[in-house]
Amino acid sequence: MQHVRRIAKFIHSELVFLEKQGQSAQQVTGTMVRFLPDLYALRERVSDAELERLCSIYPGLHRFVGLMDEFISPGHQLRDADVSPHRQLAQLPEPIRSEMARLLQLAAQIGSGDRTAEQRSSLIALWKEDVKRLLDGEFCGPLEAERRKILSEMFSSIETQL
Repeated sequence: MQHVRRIAKFIHSELVFLEKQGQSAQQVTGTMVRFLPDLYALRERVSDAELERLCSIYPGLHRFVGLMDEFISPGHQLRDADVSPHRQLAQLPEPIRSEMARLLQLAAQIGSGDRTAEQRSSLIALWKEDVKRLLDGEFCGPLEAERRKILSEMFSSIETQL
């Protein structure tokens, strides 16, 4: 439970820091998207009631959950906003979105620290291969350059945390 609280507090602190800098929701989303694996790790480890409690203790976590749900869910306004670099991601076809979610969940599992160094290393290698397959278009066909760039930056940011 200590690890879960640390993650919640860290996400809260990061989001509050970005908001205090006056960043827009789109900018915050762009910066915070790298913490999606941490959010998945929280959702895997705690019940809905516990996540709700953590959100009440750490309001930045609550806002992050909302931002990421909107970012990932269909029909979000970022999809149509010309100012958002993520509008390209929001329009991804479902097979690619599902693969992204799977890769984010795997990254959360890798980051959980529940494995030996050898297991972790092996999972990271598999994760990198799957990310490469997605970016190279082997999963569902080629990605447009802008989408590929955004995904590549997002996954690179996540990889540095692994």
